[in-house]
Amino acid sequence: MTDVFFITHGFSGARTYASQLLGELRKSPSLRVCEIELGVQDASEFTVYDFSEESASGEGLRVLFPRKVLSEKSSNDSEAWLPEYYLLRSFMVEGRPTVFHFNNEAQLKLAERVRSLPHVKVVFTCHFLTSDYTWRYLKGNIRSETPSSPFLRMLAESDKIICVTEFARQMLSREAPEAALTVIYNGFDSRKPRNIPELRRRYGFSSKDVLLLFVGRVTKEKGAPELLAAFDRMAEENPHVRLIVAGRGDIDQALQNVRRHYSKITFVGKVGENRLRELYAIADIGVVPSLFEQCSYVVLEMMRHALPLVATDVPGLAEIVCRGKNALTVPVRPKSDKTLKIDESGLARTLSYLAASPALRRSLGEEGQRMWRSRFRKKEMAARTLSLYRTLFSEPVDA
Repeated sequence: MTDVFFITHGFSGARTYASQLLGELRKSPSLRVCEIELGVQDASEFTVYDFSEESASGEGLRVLFPRKVLSEKSSNDSEAWLPEYYLLRSFMVEGRPTVFHFNNEAQLKLAERVRSLPHVKVVFTCHFLTSDYTWRYLKGNIRSETPSSPFLRMLAESDKIICVTEFARQMLSREAPEAALTVIYNGFDSRKPRNIPELRRRYGFSSKDVLLLFVGRVTKEKGAPELLAAFDRMAEENPHVRLIVAGRGDIDQALQNVRRHYSKITFVGKVGENRLRELYAIADIGVVPSLFEQCSYVVLEMMRHALPLVATDVPGLAEIVCRGKNALTVPVRPKSDKTLKIDESGLARTLSYLAASPALRRSLGEEGQRMWRSRFRKKEMAARTLSLYRTLFSEPVDA
């Protein structure tokens, strides 16, 4: 038996990653999976749930730490009092092979502490790379981060590092041992809603409308301002286009890029999983105009729902968004001030072209769904993660 203490993180993509992966890991008869949620805002007290009945091994836990229980994240002192460490020690089986699987460098102090235990190995999934990595790659100006950064220290504390793209592995190979790095693409599965005409009517759209869907934070990094400006421009020549924006952010700031077609834009805010599936089902085009991105779960969800994509051609994202196969792409250019810029006029032209091309939308969407089915299922992700756990100990971890 091997214990896996999976430290979840509330950041959007990492949260989806956890929900997709943990259900599969619990199917292994040789794993005791303990899901650990740190800093839960709506938890009033330390809580432990028994997941033994949901686990093939007959053992499993879900542990919630309210924010007030945790040590201060601002401290980098590895000798500081860590209540989460001492509480988790009470759930560890002495001498049993144990994996602590982290998903963010914010838990650096905990990683440093548990790695000192002889039967513990540390795995870190790198979900996110800053814009600086993309800028450096596009400029061909490769250099390392400052050695004291928490991110690089987390890499150093990890026995194995999961990169969700080959681009991330390539960039991190300059900052971590090659043998510690492995690429495991994200995986995703979900049900697909039916009766799309009825869904459209429920949301107030007609069968003639061409629906563009953006899902994510309404921020500069996600390309929201440029998308709104490009949509405002292309809506002049496409009277039936509509844009749905699902996500939170500075909407007032983003709307400054719209001059005329406010009424064609619907902001639905952050929505739950069921509502999001409905939006994927009724949309005609998925738009992912991020300035930098890795193995985006939004893209995988759109591919699963056979949505043709208009996306930026940035490293990492370009490994799952293939021009002419499942998407049309728009370049992002590095500027001299170390920022990134989308070709806004190119984005408007591309959206307009795809909105007017139903046959192309259908072929791109079908190919995207085929790519998802063959490469980005959660079972494949879980199988490769189990294989990675197996390499950490002399005693095998069976799937």
